[in-house]
Amino acid sequence: MSSEEIKDQHFLPACYLDGFTNKTGKLYALDLTWFIKRGSKPVIKSFSPGSICHEEHFYTLTEEMARYNVNGVEDKYAVEKGFYTYENIYKSLVAKVAGGKPLKRHDAEILIRTLIDLKFRNKFYRDHFIGGRQIELVDGTFDQIKTAILNDPAYLAAFGDVDPQLLLQLNEDVRQRYLNDPEFKKHTHLSSIYRKDDAYGLVVEGLVNKLLWVPWRIYRSANLFLGTDNPGFSMDEHSKLHNTYFKKKFIFHFPLNDSLCLVIADPFPDMQFLTDQTVKHYLTETMDESVVHDINKMSLFHFTNLLYSPDRSLLEDIIPLIKRKES
Repeated sequence: MSSEEIKDQHFLPACYLDGFTNKTGKLYALDLTWFIKRGSKPVIKSFSPGSICHEEHFYTLTEEMARYNVNGVEDKYAVEKGFYTYENIYKSLVAKVAGGKPLKRHDAEILIRTLIDLKFRNKFYRDHFIGGRQIELVDGTFDQIKTAILNDPAYLAAFGDVDPQLLLQLNEDVRQRYLNDPEFKKHTHLSSIYRKDDAYGLVVEGLVNKLLWVPWRIYRSANLFLGTDNPGFSMDEHSKLHNTYFKKKFIFHFPLNDSLCLVIADPFPDMQFLTDQTVKHYLTETMDESVVHDINKMSLFHFTNLLYSPDRSLLEDIIPLIKRKES
C-alpha cells in the first residue's frame, strides 16, 4: 500500500464547493451538529471550501477491507483520489451550462456521472442507506448461503466431503462477525465504490444512460440556491421526496452551483436527443425567488449537518425551516 498521507478526505470535492463561494473565495456555513443533537442555536461562520465536508480517513482502504472482497490494493487512497478524475473538468462543464451551450454527449455523460458519484460517495448515503441496513444486508446475504447449503446439491458439492452442519456453523460464525463489525457501513461503502466492476459500476452506468434520454432543464437564480453536505434530491410521482429515486416519473434536482440547478424529469423521452444523440440540449429558465425557496426547502430533507451559501442572509432566512432531528 502507498505510504502517502492523505488524512482529511472530502466527501464533497472542492470543485463543487467552489461554486458556492463569494468574492472573498469563502462561503458561509451552518454546522448543525449541536442543533440537531441538542437544540442549540445554529451559528453561521465563514469557511474556506477546503475546511468543510470532510472526515479523517473517510475513504482510506485498510487491510480489514480484505473481508469485504477488496484485495491487492496498491494505493490505500485510491477512492479518495477518484475525485481527481473530474476535479478539473467539473467547473468547465458548469461554465458551458452557464453559457447556455448544448453539451456534447461525452460531456453530458461526465456531468451526470459526477453528480451520481457525489450522491453515492456521500456521508449521508453511507450513514442512512448502508449503516441503517446492516442487519438487513447481512442477514439477506447469509440466509441465501444457508438456503443453498440446505437445498442446493450443486452448491454443496463444491465443498467436497465437508459436513453440511460444519458449513452451516461456519456460515453463522461469519454472519455474526459482520453483524458485529462496528465499521460495517464504512467497509461496505468503500468496497462498493472501489470494486467498480461490481454492482456500483453497473448502477452508475445504468443511471448515466437513463438520465441522458430524458429532458433536462437548467433553473437559474441570482445566486440563491442553497448548498448542503448532501446535494441533490428526487421527487416521485406522488410528490414524495427521496435522496435518490430514478424508477419512473421522477424529477431529479441537483444544484450545480449557487446560481444553476439541473432538473431532470422522466415523464417523456428527450425527442431532440432521440434525433441527434451526439449532443444534449436543455431548456434554461430564470426562476422566481419563491420557486428557488421551495427547492432550498426540499433540500433540507436529506442533509447530514451542513448548509452553506455565499450569502449569510440566505442561511439566516433558512434557519426557521430547519427541524431538529432526534439524536
